[in-house]
Amino acid sequence: MPDLFRQYDIYIDRFTIPSFSKTCLEAQSMGLATIDYRHSADHVEDLLDFEFRQQCGLNDAAYVRINHDRNKVALELLDIYRKL
Repeated sequence: MPDLFRQYDIYIDRFTIPSFSKTCLEAQSMGLATIDYRHSADHVEDLLDFEFRQQCGLNDAAYVRINHDRNKVALELLDIYRKL
């Protein structure tokens, strides 16, 4: 997937489900700017600007690192299993 994502600057995800697809999270982790359920048409136009697109990619990558860290996810899963 990294080789594929390196060919692009923007990843377009689904819009109808208010969550990120696995592929979107992978793209975000690589620093690609994304267009997804959170965004309006204005955001799409703003992504034409290289610096804005680059900053969005950095923000998305930071979001993935913070919220989808494997240790954090594993601890959350353990907590869920303990409550069963």
